Amino acid sequence: MITFLRGRLIEKTPVSAVVDVGGVGYEVFIPLSTYESLPDDGEPVSILTRLVVREDSQQLYGFANAEEREVFDLLQSVSGIGPRMALTVLSGMRVEDFGRAVRERNELALTAISGIGKKMAARIVLELAERVARLRWGTIAREEESAISSQGDDEVIAALMSLGMIRNEAIAKLTKARKKLGPSADVEEMIKAALRH
Repeated sequence: MITFLRGRLIEKTPVSAVVDVGGVGYEVFIPLSTYESLPDDGEPVSILTRLVVREDSQQLYGFANAEEREVFDLLQSVSGIGPRMALTVLSGMRVEDFGRAVRERNELALTAISGIGKKMAARIVLELAERVARLRWGTIAREEESAISSQGDDEVIAALMSLGMIRNEAIAKLTKARKKLGPSADVEEMIKAALRH
């Protein structure tokens, strides 16, 4: 089982990436959320993976973090959902929003994703609601995000994301920085403190 790749990013598109690992190029299919967190071409990269073996193919799927990979695995346990549809869900909804929609049995939110109809949304909720409710991801991030309100905070998050962080990571670092510096800190101070964290 190939569980992660660490190497140099050769190229990326919104649906796939090629990673050079010791002179071997691995094509990895990714959700949009992972694409947004990847560095520029030619830069070092580390990406979590899941190898899916079928009778006629072996394909690698890549993720920016463990939560994305966990959602990918959970979705494939639902009858009628394969790896490509699981990636479509991850591309259409953040992990935390997916968790909230399933826990709250909000089928309408799930049908907003391309390719997910009412029956599929109902099946996802039915088969995953109890399992998702036992998982911790989403809870902390939602609490932190609810505390993000000022324009300055939005600027700090945008700056951190431009440096390669995903939104949840940027929010977590901002929250820690704000606790340390207090509400009077300006944007530049907050960015520096968040980077130190």
